[in-house]
Amino acid sequence: MSSQGNMIWNVSIQRVDVGTPHSEPIQWSENRQLAVNSGDHVVVLDPKLPSLQSGITSVNKVKIFSPREIFSITNILYSEMVNLLPVRRFNNTVVSTGDEPFHFTNINEPEIVSHQWTSAGITTRDCSLGVLFNTGELVILERYTAAIDKYRVRIDVFEVMAKEYGVTTGPEILVNSQQLNSLKIRCFSFSQLQWGADVRQFLSIINSRGEVLIFAWNDSQEELSLLGKVETELSIVKHKWSPWTTPNTGKKTTFVSYLSLIGSDNSSILYRISYNAENKSIDWSAPISLSQKSRFLNGRNEWIFPEKSDPVFISTLTGKIRIYRVQSKLKIMVIEKELQNYSASSGIAAYVNGGVQTIVISFEDGKFESFKFNLKSNKLESEAVHGALTNLVSKSLYSFQLINASAVDDGEDDSTPPVKKDTGTPASASEKGETDMRMYLNQDIEGNFVNLGMTLLRDGIISIAFKVIPRNVFHYQIESKSEIQVAFVKLEDFPNQKAQAFQNSTSIAYITNLWFQKYFEIPIFENKSKDRKEGLHKFIEDTKAFKSHYFIDLESLKLEVIQHEEDTLYSSLVRNYSHNSQVKGIQELYNFERQVFKFVISLDDVDEKLKAFVDQSIQRIGDIERLLNTYLSRIILEWAKDKAVSSELDKFLVINCYKSLRKSDSQAAEVFKNIAQDATITIRSKFFEENFKASVDDIDEDDDDGLINSTSNHKWTKCKLSNIPLLQLNNRKDELLTFNYILNTFDSEEGGEMVSELLNTIHYCYISGNKTYAVK
Repeated sequence: MSSQGNMIWNVSIQRVDVGTPHSEPIQWSENRQLAVNSGDHVVVLDPKLPSLQSGITSVNKVKIFSPREIFSITNILYSEMVNLLPVRRFNNTVVSTGDEPFHFTNINEPEIVSHQWTSAGITTRDCSLGVLFNTGELVILERYTAAIDKYRVRIDVFEVMAKEYGVTTGPEILVNSQQLNSLKIRCFSFSQLQWGADVRQFLSIINSRGEVLIFAWNDSQEELSLLGKVETELSIVKHKWSPWTTPNTGKKTTFVSYLSLIGSDNSSILYRISYNAENKSIDWSAPISLSQKSRFLNGRNEWIFPEKSDPVFISTLTGKIRIYRVQSKLKIMVIEKELQNYSASSGIAAYVNGGVQTIVISFEDGKFESFKFNLKSNKLESEAVHGALTNLVSKSLYSFQLINASAVDDGEDDSTPPVKKDTGTPASASEKGETDMRMYLNQDIEGNFVNLGMTLLRDGIISIAFKVIPRNVFHYQIESKSEIQVAFVKLEDFPNQKAQAFQNSTSIAYITNLWFQKYFEIPIFENKSKDRKEGLHKFIEDTKAFKSHYFIDLESLKLEVIQHEEDTLYSSLVRNYSHNSQVKGIQELYNFERQVFKFVISLDDVDEKLKAFVDQSIQRIGDIERLLNTYLSRIILEWAKDKAVSSELDKFLVINCYKSLRKSDSQAAEVFKNIAQDATITIRSKFFEENFKASVDDIDEDDDDGLINSTSNHKWTKCKLSNIPLLQLNNRKDELLTFNYILNTFDSEEGGEMVSELLNTIHYCYISGNKTYAVK
């Protein structure tokens, strides 16, 4: 564990009471969003950019971090919204063949069986949420406005399945018994494969017939395309994808993943799935048996792909842990060890460090077990559990007992008859009963620690969702008073201690990772009257040191534009911008500079060093905006310089890119001067119609106020990405509420293929690296 100890407070989520760990009710996204399944509704914790001091306090020179300050908690799926979703359609099915099997119908109150986030999109940097109901229907939801609780159906999977099996949907749905079982979904899972500028999202579905269907789609698609289907003899209840890898075949466009399937009888099988990126097809291996049916319950399962080693599948059963190593020619090596705990497992945290795999298993009753697995010798040995995990349980139980015992009046004699507090007269029978119950409940009640789910996040942070309930009593609590806690434990021996983020995740996700990982190093300014000036100067110097250690150095950057002859604008933008690690680093720095500025501008100290620091912060924010704008302009111009640009919208885009580049590097801009000379565009809305002109001969303005003049001399806000004027009542806004972006509503008659491709490819804030949403 960290030498700082675990000084991260728990996050309390009110009005939530999740079910058993078997449904995996706690799901994290690549953007650090936490979705909690409470049966009839879903609560999401969405990270927000904290101010520099948010949630970090210093007590006796020890820093304590409260994650509650960097999350917005909202209920995105509640009973009223469920009523608006396309569910309960099996209530309208009629089995025309008369051989209808037994199944539950007329489910008027759908319950959420499972949920899972997709990977972050390459063009949106956003994650969608798949939700499966006990009606057998699956919907994929997406957030669509700046309001954090506004989600809509992105893909209705029932319609996809109906089309696949030849079923016509309508007020009454006619099916045969085979079609009925084919439409009903038992479980689902997402996987993502990314290579170069291409990315594929995979959705695997298991229906009631035991068929495995794999669909694919990407950010620009709203429809699923079926890649393959295979029938099994199992009654499958859950399945798990392994990470994708490239086999040692020399083919750079062939990728391999393993899909493990768990049956209701606790048996398990494995498929090796190969994906050919050239013809967009998959091949299945023959099913490989991992375990036979058993009375021992299969708990949690996890795939690990150690570097330069065979893939490892970890599976927990009642009283056992099994490790399957998938060797060459699909040979399976099984390593098994007895567990000391027979409760249901609620999570597996596994990571590799120096050829040794650490495996931590959590159980529903609050216990943990830890193992070391040597990847060379294949030896599996028990080890002591991390002290921070056991301390979390003991402290939570002690706190529960302390709170419940605190209501007891130590001076009160239990043998004294209860009296009315206002008159001192003997209490009535009903009042006496209430008082007796209160006295009974106020005894020293022991607690049960219920582990609802454990997840290993990036950078060695383990999250544990739990609740503590009274032991050995019937316990009922109304929903409005129910709550769960989410605790965070930091592992010291976790490799790669530098804060990381997924390639397509937002800058806010990186900042959130950094706050969890290095909260004890984040500089804070303690507002004390004594030695305030000295403390302020120390804070400024500490902030500079922290920034230089964890963020990119602008002075050492050299942004290159790499173009290939076969490039589309999409592939050029993804390679040079979206997947450019230097650009991502600049965007993360921009967010940190905004954090610093937001805090220091709030200080009213009259100090020359503070004033200079504020001026530097303003200058750096402006420098980053100009740097990224200029670099993006270069990418667009490099791609367009040998192309015929005919559309007025595209000419308008290119001319503005040329003018942007000319302001920063006039010599480099001269190469692109002849792409287009002038352009006139007409922008219409419901109430306005304006013409706008752009020419390479326009005089460059030193101060860009974000506005553009029409030919009628009216000023309008313009899109930060495309420079197209915003006349519509609705547009997109980034998460920092700083920049405006136009909605891509251009039709084919208006042309603008380059503009449309630009807006579709960079559908996020290209300055901050965060998501954008429609204002309404």
